[in-house]
Amino acid sequence: AIDAGDNAVAPMTDYAGNARPVDGNADGAALVDMGAYEFVPPVETGGELFLPALRYDVD
Repeated sequence: AIDAGDNAVAPMTDYAGNARPVDGNADGAALVDMGAYEFVPPVETGGELFLPALRYDVD
């Protein structure tokens, strides 16, 4: 369960070596997750994706 563990008794890293705790549900409170792995939320870029248009001339 995301952000449902106890920071006082959890190790500082999860089974994969990721840092703990992480604010996995974005509520402003960094609590460890229950289980061996800490959820790492995706990084938001906040930007737009620009793809240039291709132009083909047909004779």
